[in-house]
Amino acid sequence: MSIMHKRLQIAELCKSGMMYRVALEQLPHRMFIKGVNHAYIFCNKAYAQDLNITPDEIAGKSDYNYFSEMLAEKIAAEEDEILRSGVTIETREQYVVSKKESTVLATKSPVRNDNGDIIGLQVVLWDITDDKRRSDSIALLFKDLEGQLVQKEAENKALKIDLEKMSIRQNQLEAEIKNMQKSMKKQTSLRRTVTDKLKNNLTQETAKRKDAVEWPQTTNNFTSEGSKSKSSEIILMEMLEFMQKEGGQTKTWYVGITNDPRRQLFDEHQVHYQHDAWIYRTAASERESQHIQTFFLEYGLNEVTGDRGSDRRMVYAYRKSISTSP
Repeated sequence: MSIMHKRLQIAELCKSGMMYRVALEQLPHRMFIKGVNHAYIFCNKAYAQDLNITPDEIAGKSDYNYFSEMLAEKIAAEEDEILRSGVTIETREQYVVSKKESTVLATKSPVRNDNGDIIGLQVVLWDITDDKRRSDSIALLFKDLEGQLVQKEAENKALKIDLEKMSIRQNQLEAEIKNMQKSMKKQTSLRRTVTDKLKNNLTQETAKRKDAVEWPQTTNNFTSEGSKSKSSEIILMEMLEFMQKEGGQTKTWYVGITNDPRRQLFDEHQVHYQHDAWIYRTAASERESQHIQTFFLEYGLNEVTGDRGSDRRMVYAYRKSISTSP
């Protein structure tokens, strides 16, 4: 390319650039125009300030005057591709000014004359640092929300499994209660007969002694009936009837099994034999007494540790007071 031809290209750029120069000076975005030889034709004030020069000082200079040789060669290679292809490109780049890094959107497009010939290159740098920060923050937020969603899904899955287990257990308990209710209905007449007999013999039975110690004569318990072996259904009915009569919330009652109810009630748990509400009944076997205790625990009573001996067929319960332990 002849020197005269290059001068004509520069003149064409200067001629067309003058039409926009005043407007470009007012733009906050950095903007400059180069010739096909990569020399600056002009730039606006925003870009000149980054280079610590005035806009007029940049004419005829190249990137080798302001940047490292490696960076200048990289920029020249990118510009040669645009000048060759005639295609506008947009890239996101890191832009450093006075050791302060920012993110810019670089729009690089060829400049053409009236004949459509490429005579230069126009570059506009849009500062998108704040937009990138917001975008990164939003991406981080979405990632955090995604993690929370995965965690919630896992928790919901575990909760669903627990609910299914609870539903199965509830159905089992309902079936057990229904079976007990059927048995209890069959034993209604027997329970009434036993209750009448208990009332008639209460005075005589409570006067009996065990190991030379008199059992308490109270209106809230049936000591003679406690030592008689009975079916699980009868024991459940009598103890439930007794607790309902004595009153108090379910959580204030305690239940245990033993082979010596007097020692457990009066010595171990400090139950007052006259002022506290207490009851015991004897099951046919230790296995049945354990089943009865399990029923009351599921019913809402508290468990107390009974003795560790054998043949613990006696189920006892008492209502907590200021003197009991617990």
